[in-house]
Amino acid sequence: SDIGYKLEDEINRRNITGFQIEEYMKNANLDPQDRLMVNIYLYPDLDEMNDKVGQS
Repeated sequence: SDIGYKLEDEINRRNITGFQIEEYMKNANLDPQDRLMVNIYLYPDLDEMNDKVGQS
């Protein structure tokens, strides 16, 4: 999707590492619906997010 490409470009432009994303997501206070959307559409490979999806 166009949004996915824009996100990837922005991450590369800002030199954001996968570790930084994981650390941020560990501490993000997202409601379950937002957490599920992030897990499915943006970062499906993040183990920390996978463990929390569906839990509240």
